[in-house]
Amino acid sequence: MDVLFDSNHSQATRHKLFVGVLIVCLLGLAYVNMFSDSITEKHLSLIWSIIKAKNVTRVASFEKWIVLTSIHPPTDDVKYLSQLPGWRVVVVGDVKSPANWSYQNCDFLSIERQKLLNFKITDSLPYKSYARKNLGYLYAILNGAKFIYETDDDNRPSDNLEGFIYTSETSGLMYAGKQLFNPYQHFGQSTLWPRGYPLSKIGAVNVRSYWLSSSWTSPTIQQGTVNGDPDVDAIFRLTRKSVMSPLNVTFDSHAPPVLVPQGVFSPFNSQNTLFHERAFWALLIPTGTTFRMCDIWRGYWAQRLMWEIGDRLAFFPPNAHQNRSAHSYMEDAEDEKNMYFQTDFLIDFLTNWTCPSRMTFFQCVIKLTSDMADKHFWKSEEIELTSRWLEDLLELGYPEPTRVIEVLTLSDNETLKLEDYNIFHYDIFKHETLLTNVTFIPVEQKSPQVAASDVQDSVSQKAFESLSKICPNITKMVTAPTVMPYLNNFFDILLVIVFNKPGFYSNVRYLDALYGQVFPNIIYCGDNAAQFVDQTQHLGKQFSFIDEPLDRGTVGYMCTVRAIEMNFNVKGFLIMGDDVLFKHWEFFNATRDHFWETFEACGTLLGALSYLKAALVTSITSLLLNAFKQVGISKSSTNIACF
Repeated sequence: MDVLFDSNHSQATRHKLFVGVLIVCLLGLAYVNMFSDSITEKHLSLIWSIIKAKNVTRVASFEKWIVLTSIHPPTDDVKYLSQLPGWRVVVVGDVKSPANWSYQNCDFLSIERQKLLNFKITDSLPYKSYARKNLGYLYAILNGAKFIYETDDDNRPSDNLEGFIYTSETSGLMYAGKQLFNPYQHFGQSTLWPRGYPLSKIGAVNVRSYWLSSSWTSPTIQQGTVNGDPDVDAIFRLTRKSVMSPLNVTFDSHAPPVLVPQGVFSPFNSQNTLFHERAFWALLIPTGTTFRMCDIWRGYWAQRLMWEIGDRLAFFPPNAHQNRSAHSYMEDAEDEKNMYFQTDFLIDFLTNWTCPSRMTFFQCVIKLTSDMADKHFWKSEEIELTSRWLEDLLELGYPEPTRVIEVLTLSDNETLKLEDYNIFHYDIFKHETLLTNVTFIPVEQKSPQVAASDVQDSVSQKAFESLSKICPNITKMVTAPTVMPYLNNFFDILLVIVFNKPGFYSNVRYLDALYGQVFPNIIYCGDNAAQFVDQTQHLGKQFSFIDEPLDRGTVGYMCTVRAIEMNFNVKGFLIMGDDVLFKHWEFFNATRDHFWETFEACGTLLGALSYLKAALVTSITSLLLNAFKQVGISKSSTNIACF
């Protein structure tokens, strides 16, 4: 029967094999019948089981699959998922699932149908377990999956799953910090932490340093943040959530995605996550942990193994919303108890763990699984589960990834240096792309608190007071932030302010006072990041900054390229010099669908390129168009203005 699950055969070949199996069965039964008066009921049952197995294991091939479990009739969120263009849904049932579960564009795997799939892993999966989701992953792979999106039946994507990266390469930011990365801080919730983040590190703030490249190898596991009731632990809900109101968290929707490098850990869950085919081995949900820990422990296990093959994880701005069902947070806390006290030890163990160079990647997978069982991070039953999982993958024709030569690890107090990354990483420099140092500060979101209080932005207020002494006419037109009639009006435009000389970075306080309340998304760009920090650190807040060396007066154009490469989720880019006053109050009703024309010598950014020398025009135009391509936009549809 194994031949029925070889995904490398064509549909015609599979049909011939199936017919061949039936012929062999019938010949065998005919032989038996020569020595008996009639075919027994057992023989008929065997033939019928083969036919049923064929019917339940193959559907039309789809490249994009959504996998979830449910014990409920089709929820509104599941119905929404079923309508996403280009996606097919598989719902894995359990003993409490309705026997008649059915909905359009959905394949429902009942307990009976799961048995007929005949996967080796089936007997290792308990009933009433989230781990039965593993059968849905294998079912999707069997039926042609190249991408698998996993979620729950109370989670709804907000962008038709278009915000993830499906190409082999991408531009963007990579975290350049310490051993741990808190994605919630990156997306504007500085006091929140995801489920599975070490409690001992909650008070620590992520460094805001990143590397920007125009050509990273795309992350093979991608986690989107979730607005509404996101995946936080029971301690957070018991101490920070109001008992009388639902949790309604928002993240910075315009912040750029971020890649997590080798040597750095970050917890990710199974609620809004995309897997590329290369990472399908990492889908395995363990059975030897509690429900609230299974996907988190899987995530740490998978991340350490990803280092062995040069792959990486990435986090994306909010692209889904969750309304979590009411349940006991104390019961959640009991389920999460080991996670609270063992995560630090697990991270230390994984950081120091090694796999002998003689082993293949799948042998390393088994070794890490076994070593984690020896250290009691999960039960020994995971070893057999993992072995059967890998056997099923191989029988489906899944290719085993190849290991890289070196693995880079960091201690808790180390920062990954650019020169170290260049030495230890192999796949990102095949196009000889240079990395740019970037500081990114998200737009801070309202934090959920039991007792909320409004804190006035004293920095902006003081800057307005100083500005009014220098430019009284301007401050009459630009009123204080608290009464500004068009507060955050340009929320979907990225303002890029370019400095031609580092010596004027102290003026950031005035630029922030003029534009900070109207443009939530601002990034400064110029030479010498250290000098920028030195001249702005006394202001009491941090600012996003692109470190772009001055070169023949092209810094403004290169700053634009870098800003586009960061993949901000915005509708347009406004580029201006630090010595320009932009009368934003006159653009209050400006359309976002056209270029904003200014004076003839500048016009749109692409028009300005014609004033450069021919050779320089060709070079920078190529960079711009490549940047547009990376973020999926064309020259004609990109809204850019320069001043």
